[in-house]
Amino acid sequence: MLAIEGVYQNGQLLLQEKVELTQPVKVIVTFLEEKRTDNDNKLKKLVAELYANDNIRGFSFSSKN
Repeated sequence: MLAIEGVYQNGQLLLQEKVELTQPVKVIVTFLEEKRTDNDNKLKKLVAELYANDNIRGFSFSSKN
């Protein structure tokens, strides 16, 4: 078994590594959730700080972690 990361974009699967096989093989493609960035964490902290300081009211922040 061989696992390789890649990106599915515009109808194409772009692999991060070149694969050379001599015959056809079955594959399983699993679509992963997008990775959270550091900016997502900064925004969550900022909203929590504003809410804790009573600078915003009635705002809810949900996350898909």
